[in-house]
Amino acid sequence: MGAAILTDLQTALKRVIYERGLIDPADIDVAFEAPIRSWVGARTGPTIDLFLYDIQENTDLRKGGMESGRANGRGQMRMPPRRFDLTYLVSVLSTEVTDEHLVLWRLLLTMLKHPILPEELLPESLKQADVPITCKLELPDGAPKPLEIWSALEQPPRPSIGLVITVPADLEIAFDAPLVLTRTARYRQTRLESAEPQDRRNHIGGVVRGRGGDPVAGARIALGGTTNTAVTNAEGAFFFWSVPDGSITLHVTHDARSRTVSFALPSESYQIVLE
Repeated sequence: MGAAILTDLQTALKRVIYERGLIDPADIDVAFEAPIRSWVGARTGPTIDLFLYDIQENTDLRKGGMESGRANGRGQMRMPPRRFDLTYLVSVLSTEVTDEHLVLWRLLLTMLKHPILPEELLPESLKQADVPITCKLELPDGAPKPLEIWSALEQPPRPSIGLVITVPADLEIAFDAPLVLTRTARYRQTRLESAEPQDRRNHIGGVVRGRGGDPVAGARIALGGTTNTAVTNAEGAFFFWSVPDGSITLHVTHDARSRTVSFALPSESYQIVLE
């Protein structure tokens, strides 16, 4: 699979929850954070949290040898994709216990109804291996139980679901975009007696996606207050270099669509959805 498989899977899971679970995104947020005390305490509204805490190859589904197929109108032999189990702790955070239970039960029924994630809700990158993305509510043997996870996070236990998503990893599909995280550069004075950083700059990269989750290529991004601009590549990725700390505004345009978004630097994600 491509480099953004986990991010694209998050997009697909959000669509399943909102569209197939009939949950209004204006009422309930969906997050993929570790539910540590500081993050939980900062929640201001009901939140569904899917915390990815384990990744293991599903060796029962491993195939040996080569498979035949076609690409660009020609026959080819290729290694079959590996399959990996992604294990999530799924919980609902709300000030009302009744609301937590109602939403958690809705989630449970939604996942039971969709043991295979609907193909029409998947970003294109998740369709490339031609292997279904499956989900189940049965934890693998030896996997930590939810109570153990809450204990490790030093949090009081909450009602939660153990969810396993099995995804293919096609070794024949090469990365075609660099891995980009937030990078911070610190600059110090040259005088030896000064040990404090005088300036700090961030190298940032993000992705522009359409409402359906597909990357938007050729979108123009302007960094507010500067003359800096960037254009997204085929994967929807964009980059800005040497951006100072603080808040930034990005103006995104593509065809007849436009959007302005703001981020605080450094941020965990710079993903933009262009309606």
